[in-house]
Amino acid sequence: MQIRNMTQADLVKATGLSKPRISQYVNGTYEAKQQALYALAEALNVNISWLMGNDVPMEIDYEKLHQEVNACELIEKAYGKEAFELIRSYLELDQIDREKFMEAISMYSQLDVYDRGSIIERMKILLEQEKYSIQKESSNGKAM
Repeated sequence: MQIRNMTQADLVKATGLSKPRISQYVNGTYEAKQQALYALAEALNVNISWLMGNDVPMEIDYEKLHQEVNACELIEKAYGKEAFELIRSYLELDQIDREKFMEAISMYSQLDVYDRGSIIERMKILLEQEKYSIQKESSNGKAM
């Protein structure tokens, strides 16, 4: 609030939360729930993860956020609504791998259905190589 030069009364107006509730958050007697955190982060124009105490920058990186939204939209366009796991995997990559991933998705989305199938079949063949195989063992030591 100090950095944004806001008072508790300003937060009440900006968030719609009650004055006693804001006071409880400020004093640390009550921990904000997700909906209140979102309203507070938006009113203060800060990263909600930072507001929750995570070790992330306070400021929202709008350029990075925009890139991630574009990436998720491109993945959904290429893979359809079932792209959730792929999007989750993308968000776990470092920046260099994200750029490579986006380049691959962009090229893939330009292919017709036949060539997309060819790419998938080639990937399946590559993944059969020993360097990509993962041996899972059960508790009794036998390969699964």
